[in-house]
Amino acid sequence: MADFFDLLNIQDLYVIDAPGGNPFINDDIDLSGNDIATIPPNLTIMESLILRDCAKLSALPTGLDIMDSLDLRNTPITALPSDIGVGRDIMLENTKLMTLPAGLAVEGALDAGSGRPISDSDSVRSLIFCS
Repeated sequence: MADFFDLLNIQDLYVIDAPGGNPFINDDIDLSGNDIATIPPNLTIMESLILRDCAKLSALPTGLDIMDSLDLRNTPITALPSDIGVGRDIMLENTKLMTLPAGLAVEGALDAGSGRPISDSDSVRSLIFCS
């Protein structure tokens, strides 16, 4: 199983310790198709986090803050943490998500794919769309 920080090293991405010791990455992170199963908590990513086709990733950590887009297409993710922050688009096509955290702020597009029960749920009504 792949380690998150080892995968960043392979991609020549650097982790900065932000105040409080939380990891901070100033680039896009594309881990598409990797066998990663966990992401560390309290992580700030200044660009996009792309986890498309990560078949072993079933959960995201608390304290995850992504300034650009989050791509979870084709993952077994079943829930998003209640404190997740995403600055732009969220792509959820072919995930196992049935609800979204109350008050989730989406400044871009929310792509849940076609025929998803999530689109009819109460959680979508609690979304905050920003422009």
